[in-house]
Amino acid sequence: MRLNSNDVFHNRALTITFQLFMSKITRVVLTGGPCAGKTTALAKVVEHFSNLGYQVYTVPEVPTMFAVGGVDYLTKNQSLFYQAEKSTLQLQIQIEDQFAAIAADSEKPVLLVCDRGTMDISVYLSPETWQAITQEVDIPIDKLRDSRYDAVLHLVTAADGAAEFYTTSNNEARTEGVELACTLDKKLRGAWTGHPHLRVISNSENFENKIRRVLREISKVLGIPEPIENERKFMVEVVGDIPNAIETDIVQTYLMSEPGTVVRLRKRTMQGKYVYLQTTTKTVGENERIETERNISYNQYMSMMAMADPTRQSIHKIRKSFIWEGQYYELDQFIDPNPGFSVLEMDSAQGEETKFPPFIKVIKDVTGNAKYYSNDLAYYNYLYRGFAYGAGSLLENAVYLQLHRAGYDVYVGVQDSQEVDFVAIKQDKKLYFQVSWQVLADEKTMQREYAPLTKRNDQYNKYLVTLDEMKLPNNNGVEHLFPWELDTVL
Repeated sequence: MRLNSNDVFHNRALTITFQLFMSKITRVVLTGGPCAGKTTALAKVVEHFSNLGYQVYTVPEVPTMFAVGGVDYLTKNQSLFYQAEKSTLQLQIQIEDQFAAIAADSEKPVLLVCDRGTMDISVYLSPETWQAITQEVDIPIDKLRDSRYDAVLHLVTAADGAAEFYTTSNNEARTEGVELACTLDKKLRGAWTGHPHLRVISNSENFENKIRRVLREISKVLGIPEPIENERKFMVEVVGDIPNAIETDIVQTYLMSEPGTVVRLRKRTMQGKYVYLQTTTKTVGENERIETERNISYNQYMSMMAMADPTRQSIHKIRKSFIWEGQYYELDQFIDPNPGFSVLEMDSAQGEETKFPPFIKVIKDVTGNAKYYSNDLAYYNYLYRGFAYGAGSLLENAVYLQLHRAGYDVYVGVQDSQEVDFVAIKQDKKLYFQVSWQVLADEKTMQREYAPLTKRNDQYNKYLVTLDEMKLPNNNGVEHLFPWELDTVL
């Protein structure tokens, strides 16, 4: 049997994917500021995933072990302090590795949960001391942070967003007040920033939802089907400075994949460091999906780039992550395509009141609207065959492709919360297009499709493209076109 190039690419993808996922030990760090709910979350994780057939091992917190044993981390003896911190890092690494060695012989898939991880140690040290210790131990900092663990879950302290629940009474080692707890929480988050699967779990509604999100994020890493819920997306405009935002440069490329499956590669750049990831999302039911994400090497990344979907370009964006009033947000500002376009994502339980920072102006709630998600955003959604919702979207595909082949840059236009399907620009020429399968059969559909065009009070030509059986008259400057007439106006 002769294989064509697509078969070769597909088989190669399966081989690489198998190599990436054949390890049955998954390492997850639970970290966070004081009184974040880490102890309770750890117990729930053990119970939940043990019931699902996993062998769950929990790696204890080394500084607590040392402190209980008499080590004084607050000593003024700098030599003793340095040795204590170095020994803490060495023992943390050794304990984790010994748990992994034991887990290697398990007949079950293993979830190794670390009660804090190696990078937590750094927040109590000066950068110079941390650098000296890691050099002496001979482990690069980026290796400790980026590739040692499959995921890092940071639970935000109750002092940030749920101060009424903050207490020091349930932990003898906890002495921090609210302000210091918030400062420590931010330092811990900063220490792990750069890990490709860092998830910040904030105090958005109640503690039960916080625990549910911990379980959901671990399920993603393990590839367990999860409900499609809670993620909210908004088209926004930034109207002020974002305090304490952490910036990441992301280039995202989608690969050829089977129907119902989305595979993407990401190159993340932060402070001159590169991290490469492969994410596979598979819809397994009406309301469930499986999402798996793994680090890959540069060579694997370049090899898999050969399988890039030829109908889509890579997306380049800057992601700004920040916390405001205890809620975690991710702001994506697009560079290419659609420069200046911004989408805000947050985690919010159904029915929960949505709060926005004063420096963010919300234009439109786009939750669930595939056109505004990264794999579909702007003209990508018109190129991606897996997300064609009916005949109307097929017609949009055709119109977009014709505009693109004619040399136009194509964008989505929004005015007064009303969306124009395509704004096509080539040099000084600008054209507006609204696309619908048919409008004559329904008066509401006709009004909805004409409205975004008739409300634009400028000199540029405006067109409604449909497959109605008869030609429609000019409507307040909007000309009706059949798809085969597009060439006459381009």
